[in-house]
Amino acid sequence: MRIIYLILAAIFLVLGTIGLALPIIPQVPFLALGFIFLSLGSKKFRRFVESKALYREHVLPWIAKHPILVKLHGVAFDNTAIEKLSKEESEITSQDNENPEDITS
Repeated sequence: MRIIYLILAAIFLVLGTIGLALPIIPQVPFLALGFIFLSLGSKKFRRFVESKALYREHVLPWIAKHPILVKLHGVAFDNTAIEKLSKEESEITSQDNENPEDITS
């Protein structure tokens, strides 16, 4: 299965780079699919992506809010990350409720 993911990643990345040169072919969906398949096929690339702050700050919270994405994301997205994100989110909302800003001035 890993070989299939890597072959699909190569195909989509090539189509994405062709799309950069030709305005007829959309590049963003092909590049996104290429990177998704590359992360599924290569553990090293997946660890690289997951180590980046941009991924942790923006992608993980988005994945945590969508149960189907949690299921699709697989082994690397453990339940402790979901619990941590939900705990941080509840702390932020409770702080907002305790210290409401006075908007009538």
